[in-house]
Amino acid sequence: MKRFNSPTFLLLLLIFFASPSPGQRTQEVLNKEENAAQLQTGATSISSVAAASNLTSGEDELTALNDRGMEQFSAERYDEALVSFGKAIRLKPQVFGVYFNLGMTYYNLKRYEEAITSFNQVIRLKPDHLKALTCLGDAYFSLNRFAEASESFSRAVKLNASDPLTMGKLGTSYYYLGKHEEAITYLQRAVALGSDLPTVNNNLGSALYELKRYREALSYFEREMRITPDAAEVHNNRGVALAGMGRRRAAIESLQKAVSLKPDYAIAHFNLGISYFAVNDKTNALAQVKRLRTLAPNLAQELFAGIYQNLVITVKRT
Repeated sequence: MKRFNSPTFLLLLLIFFASPSPGQRTQEVLNKEENAAQLQTGATSISSVAAASNLTSGEDELTALNDRGMEQFSAERYDEALVSFGKAIRLKPQVFGVYFNLGMTYYNLKRYEEAITSFNQVIRLKPDHLKALTCLGDAYFSLNRFAEASESFSRAVKLNASDPLTMGKLGTSYYYLGKHEEAITYLQRAVALGSDLPTVNNNLGSALYELKRYREALSYFEREMRITPDAAEVHNNRGVALAGMGRRRAAIESLQKAVSLKPDYAIAHFNLGISYFAVNDKTNALAQVKRLRTLAPNLAQELFAGIYQNLVITVKRT
């Protein structure tokens, strides 16, 4: 039986997607205003594409249906918007802008497979449609199809290498594929392009942590703290990096901050329990076991076993 000498820690990755948001892995974020802006951008191409395709017949009806769909989308009446955009597509199936709007609507309904079909149709009609490529990647990411997400984001980055958000999404996709070196490359580029972009520093720190580059990871977690000081996940990750460096007292302080910001944050309580035990504070370690019994009984059992049975606690993913 292995001894519990060098405790390992859970690392929670905070994903940063903005718009359209595929849902952060720690919290759901939906920026409706920016989603509406995305929709409007897609829709503005309709008249020009119709004219370029000599689609003069029915153009007024097409525009009216699309405008109605946009109004319904903005009012979050997504099912009605689907009907309007669907009618517009049946009227003029060559207009890529309506497919984009349809895809955005499916996305907001979390009907990701149908969103993927719509965005792929946009790309079939217009292969260099940057936003469709990005949104396609978001939809794949929402389904944990990270290889396909990375392919879509990569194509988008080739079209626009100056967008830190898409660059960061590509790096994060590589992270979930276990390609940490590639993740670091693109996340570093994202930081260079937009160092104040929320969570990109955190994600870069997480990738560096996976390669045991703890000091570098710590620096990016601390950068993230200056941008999002109330994000419990970042304080947890900072504590994990400090523990990796052997700075256990400092790790405890950071983890205490994490649970004060988010009292039901089971992973941080677990990490805090390990940290207390690592400095021979069994009383406070057991207090975390007690807290976890209501939050996450499986983690409570594992922490308790580590304390009393001298077992090595293995890393988990959330």
